[in-house]
Amino acid sequence: MKSWRLLFLLFLAPLHSHAQNDFSGSWKGHLTQGAGGYTPEYEFELYLVQKGTQITGRSYVKTGRIYAVMELTGEVVDGQWVHFTETHILDNWKYEDMDWCYKEARLRLTFDGKRKRLEGPWTGLTAGHSPCIPGEISLAKQVPRA
Repeated sequence: MKSWRLLFLLFLAPLHSHAQNDFSGSWKGHLTQGAGGYTPEYEFELYLVQKGTQITGRSYVKTGRIYAVMELTGEVVDGQWVHFTETHILDNWKYEDMDWCYKEARLRLTFDGKRKRLEGPWTGLTAGHSPCIPGEISLAKQVPRA
């Protein structure tokens, strides 16, 4: 009987470890873009809500006066990855000759001491379906303030 209990607990351990990571909340950092983009680095934030493995939320990208707020959807994969796609622009300001990139990214959860981080590459398409110059995203989870 004890061996069955041990086997059952060993089976649940991986499920429990994946369930521990809640990606909900505010993540702040930067987004880079390769040569040929408007600028090599942008401020970037994610505001995520996780329900089960589903993610919804908003992204915020900014450089100088230029900014965009975008709605996003996605999923948590294997409890360690967030895969998201921006679906539409909620608010923005840009120069007339610019196009926004609707980004898609698969970000991996890492730890910097006790601080959670999301890092990984992004790709994207403009509204006209032209490919964007890709880059990297690096974010740190923000501690909620009272």
